[in-house]
Amino acid sequence: MAAFSPSHVFINCSFHGRDCNECGFSSLSGRSDYVALVDCNDDMTNHLAGCHLSKSVLQEHEVILARAGIFRWTEGQVKEMVICPKHRDCYGKYWRSATTCRYPVHKGKSQAIKQGRNMRVINLEMAIQTMDMYGVTVSIGSREF
Repeated sequence: MAAFSPSHVFINCSFHGRDCNECGFSSLSGRSDYVALVDCNDDMTNHLAGCHLSKSVLQEHEVILARAGIFRWTEGQVKEMVICPKHRDCYGKYWRSATTCRYPVHKGKSQAIKQGRNMRVINLEMAIQTMDMYGVTVSIGSREF
């Protein structure tokens, strides 16, 4: 699918209003074109392994959806989604795991997780279960105790 290239004014992408602030250009990747979400197919293998999600086999657009807390949209809905470079990088290759626990029941456990100690992270199945049980979005790759 062809890139969507707004002129001087950035249009809102399908992820506008979520965690990554406003839509726009990405200084991380240097991308400037809006694209259809389903066209986000960068290799995520090394990034997922670096975030302790090496058992997860996800395409870039699936990672983006999971990081944004979008789990049960139809294929048709996903095909209609457009993403700006800023949100693509925020939810895709350039996100990093948090250093504190994000699981809703563990709110009091805010101490930093030290490298090499507890490397458990929220995987896709756990993120979906957390949404179902608590109505809270916990992104894949978030830490858990």
